[in-house]
Amino acid sequence: ICRCGTYTRIRAAVKQAAARQGGTR
Repeated sequence: ICRCGTYTRIRAAVKQAAARQGGTR
């Protein structure tokens, strides 16, 4: 996973996934 311009996309996806799972990470 590169931190080019996909960083924002990955972060958004991770945030959504975490919110869906209910994680506090």
